[in-house]
Amino acid sequence: MNTKIKTYEDINTHTGLKEETSKTALGIGICMAVIVGVWGFACLMGGIATSGIGGVVAGYIKAVAG
Repeated sequence: MNTKIKTYEDINTHTGLKEETSKTALGIGICMAVIVGVWGFACLMGGIATSGIGGVVAGYIKAVAG
């Protein structure tokens, strides 16, 4: 009977790959969230610089109210 017994190294290698893939996906997700947040902040600052705080608030109310 030639049955291969899984050793600790075999199991640990597969678990490590899953863990690294998960960490990479989480890192990419966090980076994308940071990019979106910075872009939103830049757009908000651009709107305030262009029309002032009152214009931004009025525009927001118009957009929400329709």
